[in-house]
Amino acid sequence: MTAYVIPNLKKDPELLYTHAVASVLSRAGIRCIFAPEFAVDSGLQPALFLPEKEGVEACDIVITIGGDGTILHAAALLFDTKKLLLGVNLGRVGFLATTEPGEIDQLARLATGDFQIEKRALLDVFINGKLADRALNEVLISKGSLAHTIEIEAVCDGSLVNDYRGDGLIVATPTGSTAYALSAGGPILDVETRSILLTPICAHSLYSPSIVFSGKRTLKLRLAAGREDNAGLVTVDGRADFSITDQDIVEVARSARTIDLVTFHPDRQFSMVDKKLKWR
Repeated sequence: MTAYVIPNLKKDPELLYTHAVASVLSRAGIRCIFAPEFAVDSGLQPALFLPEKEGVEACDIVITIGGDGTILHAAALLFDTKKLLLGVNLGRVGFLATTEPGEIDQLARLATGDFQIEKRALLDVFINGKLADRALNEVLISKGSLAHTIEIEAVCDGSLVNDYRGDGLIVATPTGSTAYALSAGGPILDVETRSILLTPICAHSLYSPSIVFSGKRTLKLRLAAGREDNAGLVTVDGRADFSITDQDIVEVARSARTIDLVTFHPDRQFSMVDKKLKWR
C-alpha cells in the first residue's frame, strides 16, 4: 500500500504528528509520499516526494493531518478517483477525521486491511446546467456580505418549497449536517442515509425549519429577481466560490460518486456527537 500524506503546517508546525504518522506507516510496510517541499526534512526519509497531482495518482490512500478543512481539500482531489481517504484530527472538532492523535498507532492496520470503508455521499453543483463542483459537506448560497440579507427561491423537482429571506441557504450532505448546517439550527443526519438537507441561515421568518429531502430529489435555487443589488455567492465546502445573479440557476443533486472514508470504528459518528458536541 502507498499513502499520500498531506500535513497541515498550521496545525502541525513542527511536524511532530507527521513524523509519528510516517513512522507508523513505514514500520507497517506502507510507502509514504509527501509533497516536494517536505523533502528537506530528514525525519521523513525514505519517503517519496511528488507534487500533489502525481502523488494522488500514485497512492492507494490519502491521509491528512490537520482539521476538517484539510480533509475537504483532499476530498476534492479524489472526487474522480477510487482512492481511500483518512484524516488524523488536529482540529478543534474534526467530525470528518476518523483518527485522533492518540490513535495514530492504529494506522498500521491499513497494511492488513483491518478497517472499514464508509461511502460518504457527495452533492453535484450545477450552475446554469453545467457541473461547477462537488461537495462533501455543503453548498452555501449567501450574499457574500454580512451587512445585507438575500432572497432565494427554492424549488424541488419543479415544486416551490419556499422563498427564503435571510443570510443565506445551506444545502448539506448527511456528512455536512454536523458542520455549518448544525450551527444554523439544522438536525444531525446519520451519514448512512441518502438524503439532502436544506437549512436557512438566520431566516427573516418566525418559522423556517430545515427540510430533509430524499437523495433522489434535485433542488433548484435562484436569487429573487427585482432587487437593486442582486448578486450572490455560491460557496462549496468553504474552498470554492462562484458569483451569481438572479439570472443564474443553481441546481444541487446527490452525486452518483462517493468518497471512501476509512474508519476503524463504524459507530464513530455517534460517539463523536456525544464527546465533541455535548461539552461544547
